[in-house]
Amino acid sequence: MVKISRSQLFIAILSVVFLLSGCAEVSERSLSKNDVNDSGVVDYSPSLIRVTPLTEIVEGLEGDEVGIRVYVDVLDSFGVRGKGAGIFRFELYSYSLHSADPKGERLMVWPDIDIREAVSNSEYWRDFLRAYEIVLLADSRFVRGGSYILRATFICSGGKRLTDDIMLKY
Repeated sequence: MVKISRSQLFIAILSVVFLLSGCAEVSERSLSKNDVNDSGVVDYSPSLIRVTPLTEIVEGLEGDEVGIRVYVDVLDSFGVRGKGAGIFRFELYSYSLHSADPKGERLMVWPDIDIREAVSNSEYWRDFLRAYEIVLLADSRFVRGGSYILRATFICSGGKRLTDDIMLKY
C-alpha cells in the first residue's frame, strides 16, 4: 500500500482543481454602432480623458513659481490610451467642502494648449507614460493647506468636448 502524506494529498487536489478549471477566455469588447463611423471604419478617436493621480501642485517652477504638473490620459472608445489631436483647456476652482457641487469659485483659466499639429503634440506627449504632461504656471492664488479642483477639457478636432476633474491639495 502506498502512503500519501497530507501535503502530497493537498497538492494533488489543488492540481486537479487547477486543471479542471481551465483558463478563462478573455473576451474582447464587441463593437457598437458608436465605434464605427459612416464609412464602416472603426473609430479610434478620443472618447474619454482622465487626469491621472500623478497630477500635483509643485513649487520651484521657473524660479520660485508654484504651478501644477498635469498628466492627462486620452482614451479611445476601447479604453486604450494614446495620442489625440485637439485643444486642452484647464480651469482651477476652489474646493467647496460642504456643497453638492465641490467646485467653488473659479480662480484661474490658462490659455488653451493646441496639440493638433504633430510638433506641439509631441512636445507634451510622454511615450513612457502613454499620457500628456503639461505644466501650468500659477500665481499667488494657492494657499498652503488649501484644496482645489482642476478641470481639464479636451476639445477634439471634430468639436466634441471631453472633461475630467481632479481634487488637488497644496
